[in-house]
Amino acid sequence: ENKMHMLVLGLILASTAHFCMGQTPPTASENFPHYIALDGPQNVWLFWKFTDTHITFIFQLNVKTLGWIGVGISSAGAMTGSDIFVGWVKNGKAYLSDRHATANAFPPKDTIENLELLEGSECNGRTVIKFRRQLAGCELTQDRPVTADTARIIYGYGLEDPTGDDIVASDYHGAVRRGSRSVILLESRVLRPVPANEQHQHFDLSNEGIQVPVVDTYYNCRLFKLPDFTKKHHIVRVEPIIQAGYEQNVHHIVVYQCLNAPQDLTVVGRNVQCYTANMPQDFRNCELVISAWHIGGGPMVYPNHAGYPLGTPDDPKYILMETHYDNPTLRSDIVDSSVMRFTYTENLRTFDAGVLEVGHKVDPYRLIIPPNARSFLAPAECSSNCLTEALREQNFPDIKIFANFLHSHVVGRSLELKHIRNGVELPVISKDDSYDFNFQEARYLAEERVIKQGDSLQMVCNYRTIGKRTNVTIGGLSTSHEMCLSFVQYYPKLQISVCDSLPEINALMGTVGITNFTTLVYFLQKLWDEASVDEFSAKVSSVMRKQFCKNNDHIPPNVNNLITPLVITTPHQPAVRQCTGQSTGFSPSVPQKTCGATFLSASFKLAAVMLALVSWVLMS
Repeated sequence: ENKMHMLVLGLILASTAHFCMGQTPPTASENFPHYIALDGPQNVWLFWKFTDTHITFIFQLNVKTLGWIGVGISSAGAMTGSDIFVGWVKNGKAYLSDRHATANAFPPKDTIENLELLEGSECNGRTVIKFRRQLAGCELTQDRPVTADTARIIYGYGLEDPTGDDIVASDYHGAVRRGSRSVILLESRVLRPVPANEQHQHFDLSNEGIQVPVVDTYYNCRLFKLPDFTKKHHIVRVEPIIQAGYEQNVHHIVVYQCLNAPQDLTVVGRNVQCYTANMPQDFRNCELVISAWHIGGGPMVYPNHAGYPLGTPDDPKYILMETHYDNPTLRSDIVDSSVMRFTYTENLRTFDAGVLEVGHKVDPYRLIIPPNARSFLAPAECSSNCLTEALREQNFPDIKIFANFLHSHVVGRSLELKHIRNGVELPVISKDDSYDFNFQEARYLAEERVIKQGDSLQMVCNYRTIGKRTNVTIGGLSTSHEMCLSFVQYYPKLQISVCDSLPEINALMGTVGITNFTTLVYFLQKLWDEASVDEFSAKVSSVMRKQFCKNNDHIPPNVNNLITPLVITTPHQPAVRQCTGQSTGFSPSVPQKTCGATFLSASFKLAAVMLALVSWVLMS
């Protein structure tokens, strides 16, 4: 195998008459560990794979048509600036065209084509196009590199092949045969099996037949009491079991640990719309993310040497499940009982795993984001003072991070969790330069990251409010407010669950000239331009910080109340992936591949097996 940084893509178009578009996706021409339906009716499927070292990538797309098909990689879900690939099968040959979009219009052909067409066919009402490209953007002005950021995959297709030798503007997909979906293409999740000798049990969280309202997007919150454990156990796996028929409606599920038992026990087991005035106050005490799953994602499996503890006095007794329902076709018949299954064992593993909240403490007047901002940075530290004292308290030399969950709300543009040691910025722990609030999932690290005594973490959120907000946005739990947090999954477990900071209120207000309520109102209502946004961002980054280093009421000894802003003396310079080996000069067409068993759907294969079995029984 050529050890190039390559991306292999395949596009498949198919008629639903030949496979089931329900829970089981159509079978790809080879094994693909990643797949997702890009549209609500599940006519458009995307499959891909890559190696652990991010060398090879494969896409496969299924669309209900025998015409041309196109897929693109976009930063925001629009055509402008996207990298586009168009393929079709015609007169015994498969064709592929490398393109880019300079506007929301017909995409011109790339000056240099960097796609390697591997195969193509039309079988059983399905068109298959498979091709490869490098992960790097080999043509700097027209190709987009494939990264670990959230990618918006755009798609479009026509009902007929191009009439000429290439696609032209008149081969328009129309207003219906197009769309986009957010995907993490370079997902490092390790789908390891849990050891069979651990004597596993499980408990399920379900919304138990919730009638989903007839709205485009709905967030449901439900509080659960955990089983009454008589001794310590370890959670080793968390997986979604999505009710058949609703695979494209259950968009994401996030499970939060609650700090205390609810004061009103009647709220337990009640379905409530999240982040509204009617949400019970007890729900707002559940902020620490335990697990997060998003459509297209798989189970969360803990490292074999660590498990999340339950059953001790320090462990949570209540948890909150947030379910995001996506209902673009405004269905009125969604009655969902999907499940998040927690597998646990009493055979304890070597380490307790923990979750550490890192970032900007949620506060309405110390996270202030101006309107009309193209970029507004909000840094928050998990200080070396906090981490060192928490490690010393338990005599730990270090902790090891294996996963991380980045979180802000709708004006968050890019999120980053930095790792600093003695002023030197080490490789980033997690980063997403194309954050999508409606696509949230834990990021699994390809290698565990070691955090030592003396290290610091810094959470940096970059907000973009231009064209979105005309008034100041403040911190808060509502989706109209903002957050800047990272939920770090690590082991061994510390006695703290929060390592946050925020600007010290007097220092912040003094820096911008706020002396009383009147000047505060004036500040919030002022007219903002790019210069004033940048000036305020610089001031926010330079003031003293109040830190929060605790778990409920427990604070490690020798933790300071105030900390100075983190200074990075040596910024990290990430390596830029380069094109290697052959990147152009590939043939734009290959002979059409003949149809074979590899293109049968899973349901069709099952039917064939059952028919053969029945025939064998009758003949016996």
